[in-house]
Amino acid sequence: MDIFLIGLGLIIIGWLVQLYHLFKGTKEIQPLFLGLYIIGVGLLIYSDAASGITTAAIFEAGTLLGAVLVLAKLLMSK
Repeated sequence: MDIFLIGLGLIIIGWLVQLYHLFKGTKEIQPLFLGLYIIGVGLLIYSDAASGITTAAIFEAGTLLGAVLVLAKLLMSK
């Protein structure tokens, strides 16, 4: 299976985790969502960089950095 598809799959699973908690009434960002999202985007970056698609990898790295900062803030506030 392609690494790109695995990354997208992890991002989708992460969003489903967040949606599940939202329907349960929890409005906080879930660390599991962020963890799956970070791993998924990391795989997208790796796949794009290996394919020579550097512009997409740079933008994805920006989203990865944002998610890591949100996760760090979330974990520091507990």
